[in-house]
Amino acid sequence: MSSQPGAATALSKFIDAEGQVKPAAANTRLRFGFIVHEIPYEARVDTSGEIPSLVLCADIATMPYTAEAPGARTAIFAAMMAAKHARWGVCGLSAKQRITVTSEVPIDGPTTPIDLVSAAIRFILQSGPFVSRIQQELLAHGARA
Repeated sequence: MSSQPGAATALSKFIDAEGQVKPAAANTRLRFGFIVHEIPYEARVDTSGEIPSLVLCADIATMPYTAEAPGARTAIFAAMMAAKHARWGVCGLSAKQRITVTSEVPIDGPTTPIDLVSAAIRFILQSGPFVSRIQQELLAHGARA
């Protein structure tokens, strides 16, 4: 638990007495973020569908412009196409030309915080080779992250 005053009260919105994640109220959102190898990740519980899910997203880097680093752009698109049918998630470009990797994991039963963190770790391990390849291509072609 956190040593901040009120942290236990704030956490009780999400965790019941048995240590299970409560079904989120319509106006309550459960999310957490973390950084791995300088890549920001975000995890959030989405209750908008029939089955709640944990949505995980890594914001890897900005796609370089063709004039800036044509080799990196070509290599990154090739990596994205190769990862198109990956079981661990979907890679894509955001509206702001950020390279992202996203995964959605169904939550079909009682879930503990450990389950959520475990799903996040699996996502990191499974998507890690793709994320590393993007980082290597950016470095190899002198593009900025």
